[in-house]
This record gives sequence, structure tokens and C-alpha cells, in this order.
Amino acid sequence: TGKGKTVSMMVAASIWGNPKVGKFVTDVSSTGTSMEVRSDLLNNLPLFIDDLSKVKETYKDAFTDLIYSWCSGKGKDRSDQNLGLRRSCTWNNITMTSYERPLATENMRGGAVNRILDFQMEPGAIFTKETGNATVSCITKNYGFGGKMFVDLVKSLGKEKIRGIQQGYLKKIDDWCRENEEEKEDKQKLPLGVLLAADELAEQYIFKDGVRLDFEYCVRQLKGNEEVSENQRAYDSIMDDIMIHYLKFEPKDGEYVGEYWGFVDGAYVY
Repeated sequence: TGKGKTVSMMVAASIWGNPKVGKFVTDVSSTGTSMEVRSDLLNNLPLFIDDLSKVKETYKDAFTDLIYSWCSGKGKDRSDQNLGLRRSCTWNNITMTSYERPLATENMRGGAVNRILDFQMEPGAIFTKETGNATVSCITKNYGFGGKMFVDLVKSLGKEKIRGIQQGYLKKIDDWCRENEEEKEDKQKLPLGVLLAADELAEQYIFKDGVRLDFEYCVRQLKGNEEVSENQRAYDSIMDDIMIHYLKFEPKDGEYVGEYWGFVDGAYVY
């Protein structure tokens, strides 16, 4: 908290539209249905949600279903008063959000984990109070130019050239995984390849400042097979609990401290 996540998101949103929360950046109090309608309206433009923690608190166990819904590109089928079907909401975009802890948790279904790219902030703040305020003041008065330039760029380059760049990054990710003997999920590699391709286009044709996403850092953030596996994550969660409450399994000076949950015998915990 206080590191500049919201301002960073506002900078990203300002490429497309008014970055104020409640304008292009969605307010956290929005319901699932209103998110569907907003995504339908945006269609190919990204959906920005500031601080997802309140949304997660509201949905609790159904939060995984919300992730599936965002990534499916289609809203729920609903009937009208004449028992006919209303037009379904559809979209084809990504959702960007900030959160104060990892979005993918151990009790989340593997398919939902696979659909999330989590990037953790490194120590330190992105903005100071002064630079943060100055940035917000600037981008709330100047926005929407980058999006138009990017759309024009995509149209001029054409699908095949952009697909070639994206496939090149996909091969580069596969080669890196082989060289470093790391297994990453294919469903994680694909969207990262798209993001790296878009980053190359933006830098090469719009910003021209030599600043690119750090390829190795990005690939290392991708989840491997074990991190997506529900069995492995359940096992890790149990082992974490045992380590946190170890004194409830291991007596200290011959006596248990507090509650007695079981005992440790060699490599086994009972």
C-alpha cells in the first residue's frame, strides 16, 4: 500500500481514456453484472479495476467464477419477461487490476490460476508523493492520444506481421524454458507473448525510448505446472499450516505448548 499502484494503473488507463477512478478506471463497488456490461461496451479495450480486494471480499468463494467469467469473453445468458433470450454481453480484452497480495491463491481452481499473470512489485515506491500528484495532474488533463496511435499502428502493420512478432516471442519463451530447465504452463506463455509483442510495437513505433519490459523477469513470473496443480497447492497449504503450528506437533521439553494436534515421526506427520 502507498507504493503507487493506483497511479501506475491510471497512467496505463490514460492511454485509452479519462484515467480517473469511476471514469475509464472502474470503481470497486461495481457488481458482476455491471462489469459484464462495461466489458461489452469496451469490447477490445482493456478493463481497469482499481484495488480488487473489495470485489474479492464481496464474492468470496465465488471469486474464482468471476475470473472464469472475465476470461471467457461472454456474460451469462439471461431471459426477458417474454421468456426470450436477451442479447448476451461479449468482449475480447484483458483485465488489469491491482491488489495488495497475490491474486492467485492456494484455494483457487487451477483453471483460474492459469488465467492470471501476477507481477509482484519490488521493494521501494514507484512514485513519491510529489511525483505522484504531478503525474495524476498531467494525465487527467491529457489522455487518449496513445490509444489512437496504437490502433492506427496495428491497422497499418496488419495481422500477419503482428502475429509473426508474437510467435517469435512465444518461441523465445519456449527456448528460455528449455535452457533453464523450467516448465511453464502454455496458457501462461501465450498471453505473455502477446504482451511482449505489444510492448515491442509501442516502444519501436510510438515511444522510441529504448525502454522495454524485462524479458527474463517476466518469464520467471509465469506459473509452472506445480503452481497450477490443485493437488500440489493443497499439499503445500497443509505443510505451511504444520510449519506455522509446529509446537502443536512437537513437544517442548517433553510437554506440548497449548493445543495438541498430533506428532511427528521421522518423515511423517500424524
